Amino acid sequence: MSPSVPVLPMPDTSVKSPVTAMDTMIQHEYRDLCGVFIKEKAAKLPLHCPWDCTINLLPNAIPPKCKVYPLSLPETKAMEENIKEIKESDDIFRDAINQYVITYIDDILIYSATYVEHVCHIRNVLTRLLQHQLYVKSEKCEFHKDSITFLGYVISQKRVEMDTSKVRTVMDWPELTTVKELQQFLGFANFYQRFIWNYSNIASPLSSLL
Repeated sequence: MSPSVPVLPMPDTSVKSPVTAMDTMIQHEYRDLCGVFIKEKAAKLPLHCPWDCTINLLPNAIPPKCKVYPLSLPETKAMEENIKEIKESDDIFRDAINQYVITYIDDILIYSATYVEHVCHIRNVLTRLLQHQLYVKSEKCEFHKDSITFLGYVISQKRVEMDTSKVRTVMDWPELTTVKELQQFLGFANFYQRFIWNYSNIASPLSSLL
């Protein structure tokens, strides 16, 4: 174990880890931390933060009676849940971000130089989640992978590549008939422009139509 990796005290999970078929889904190195994979708790919101943000209004100002979001009610609820999760993950992994952890909304990416170090890093992350009563769905977790698909890229030890499913989407894109459809296509294609030599010249005829 690398001496630079902080090791947190292990919580008691003997009572709150009803593990059955889950045993076959989680590597043996993390079986004692299976409490973090409880589905019922993973579907709930995290605990309320011990502080709240306030905004001072101007004198005699009337506060709005609802949240001013250009979103539907389900979209607004989903956004609020994501914001809470982001705040929680940013706080509990603050010292590990860009050291061996990358978080993006509700995704957690853990990377390491060696196998032993990787096991230590994963245990550290799972322990922090348990200590803060944050839970994950085991079926959405992948462990000990040589390559992963993350934020539209396929990341491996040697290179970063395009996701073939995204490339197929561009190749199978239906014929463009409106300016809005053209904007959507270019926005999607621009995501991978760093992988396409002379992309600006290739896309120039389409861009000129905007």
